[in-house]
Amino acid sequence: MAGDELFRHRYEIGKKRIEEIFGLEVVEMKNTLKGSEYLYKHPEARAEDMMEAF
Repeated sequence: MAGDELFRHRYEIGKKRIEEIFGLEVVEMKNTLKGSEYLYKHPEARAEDMMEAF
């Protein structure tokens, strides 16, 4: 849902907090912000991001 317009601000706030408070670098996968509808219709994209993360 990070890519959905309704929730994008929450994603940005969370990302900023993780980076500032914990000093971690958030790495977005290429399909992260494509929206929940796209990811629902393309489970292979979700799997690709998961495999790339590992």
